[in-house]
Amino acid sequence: MSIRATHEIARDTSWYKHPAQAEPPNGTLLKGTRVAILQDSGSYTQVQTEDETVTGYVETDALHPL
Repeated sequence: MSIRATHEIARDTSWYKHPAQAEPPNGTLLKGTRVAILQDSGSYTQVQTEDETVTGYVETDALHPL
């Protein structure tokens, strides 16, 4: 069963496993990807994709409410 998305990615954006990691991004979430917010961490927010394939942090300003 998939999670209930509350937001979508407003622009292609990098995602990270940790909000302050010193490594390159783990991947990119494409504009329009539907996500649920798990935790707000200031300028980054932890999200999970609707299909549950990605759990990570994105820039908060890359999110748009559904």
